[in-house]
Order: sequence, then C-alpha cells, then structure tokens
Amino acid sequence: MGRRVHPGFTKGAVIGDIKIKDVNISAANPDTNIVLDTSGSGVVSIDSPAVFTNATNSTNSGTGAVVVTGSLGVAGNMNVSGLLNGGVIENTRIGVNTPATGNFTNVTVSGLTTLAEISERVTSIITSASGPITFDFNNGTVFYALGPAGNITANFTNIPTVANRIITFNIILQQGVTAGFYVDDYTINGSPTPLEPLWAGSSPPVPTAGSVDVQTFNILYDGSNYTVWSQMTSFS
Repeated sequence: MGRRVHPGFTKGAVIGDIKIKDVNISAANPDTNIVLDTSGSGVVSIDSPAVFTNATNSTNSGTGAVVVTGSLGVAGNMNVSGLLNGGVIENTRIGVNTPATGNFTNVTVSGLTTLAEISERVTSIITSASGPITFDFNNGTVFYALGPAGNITANFTNIPTVANRIITFNIILQQGVTAGFYVDDYTINGSPTPLEPLWAGSSPPVPTAGSVDVQTFNILYDGSNYTVWSQMTSFS
C-alpha cells in the first residue's frame, strides 16, 4: 500500500514509510510505493523540468519508466527516439513544420490504405544505355533511359527478400529514330547468370523506333525463388 505525502513535512523527517532527506523524498523501506496526492480538485504541479533516469523498457501500455493509467495531454512538442506503438493516431502532425508533409524510411500498413494523391520519383539513367545497367530499388522503381544503343540487361539490386511480396519496376525507353531496344534479361541482387523473364503473350516485345516504350517488370519472391514477368507498351 502506498504512503501519501502531505504538505508540512520537514527536512529529515521520517513519517511511516516516507523518508525526507535534504531535497530527496524516498521510501524508508524497500518495495514501498510513494503516492503524490492532493485534496479535492488540487493538482500536483512541477514547475521545473522533470527528468526520469529509470531505464525500464516499455513493451506495452503497462510497462516502462513512466506508466500513465489515464489519458495524456501534451500541449507542446513531443520527441520520441525509440519506437512509437499505439492504436489510432488521428489529426496528428507528421511533418516537422506542417501537418501536410513527413518523411518515413519504411511504412507497413496492415489494413485498407486510401490515398487522395500519390507521386513516384523517376530516376534517370545514362543515355545511349546498353548491356548491364543497374536498377537500384533504393533509388525508386521508375527509371528513364534516353536513346538506348542496344538491348539492356537489368541488374535489379537491393530487392527486399521478404517472402510473398511483389515489386513492380517501370523502365521508360525513349527510343532513337533508327532502332528500338528493350530489356531482354535480368539479374537480381547480384545473381551470377542473367535470366530471361516470362513474357506477356509468351514472346519478347518488339520495340518501336522513334517511340516511347514502357517496359514493366513484376518481381515475385516466394521465400526461396524469384519469378519475373515482363511486358511492354508502346507510345508514339
């Protein structure tokens, strides 16, 4: 049972399980709770910064260095250097300066996701590309090649190895006026032997000179092996 601290205690006093020494209030006996309680509608007010040095890790809402049974109201900023786990987060500022922007490294959503607007970054690669070209997943999944000079081997790198996930790459090929080329084989995460994807219609695409061809790759990892499908759409 916790002891209640009331106004009027003096330095050096020992009241039951409570010991007051200098400016420290501690339990006189081990494993004893200290309860700060006011009368009626009074509050416990701390005018100076409060620092909690206990390093207990929080694994749920009932553990940690500070456990709040009721709700927590924060009028100013709150910075969390570890993980922030919770239920519903509504009307919460995500960006540093505005509620409309924010940056995340990885986001996992288990339920329905509804987006009003979405944009993807387009990564430019070298002009007159041919042969082995690296398409780094860390840089995005939409790439632009201007005037390819020959067929391309796509070296897809940094592909996540999470089972039962599919990743889609779009490679925009701005063809030259005399000949058209396409990505005819691929490697994944440094695999030694280039492989040919499974083609839409069972045949490789026929690129069109002077057009813009968009070649799509769907990469499925089942936990052991990759399956890759590809198709091309021509625009002119």
